[in-house]
Amino acid sequence: MRVRFSETDYPRGIGGDGVVSLAELDESAMKTLTKREVTGTSLAVPVVTLETLPPTWWANMFLRRRNDRVRVSTIFPGTNAPPFPEKDILPPQVFSEAKVFWETHALVEIPSPSGAFSA
Repeated sequence: MRVRFSETDYPRGIGGDGVVSLAELDESAMKTLTKREVTGTSLAVPVVTLETLPPTWWANMFLRRRNDRVRVSTIFPGTNAPPFPEKDILPPQVFSEAKVFWETHALVEIPSPSGAFSA
């Protein structure tokens, strides 16, 4: 389930979005666009470097029913991206949808501040 929060009530958003549409990026952001290999696969996914995560007003909630009760499985802000397009493991319809999505979207990378620990 997706829920959109009011921009009036939350002018700075409810969190940051780690996935962005390439159509929404300006020229300077597009210059940072690269492809990164996904460990353990032959895939390379688009990654863009931004100073901060773009704000979002969307929240994704995954619920599950157990013993006649609905429980929250997880909640997170931003875009609910499909899986990376791995043709060998995805059903054809899911692969097609994922391929189209990842051709038009990118993961967001935030640079580490100087001297910050990076794993």
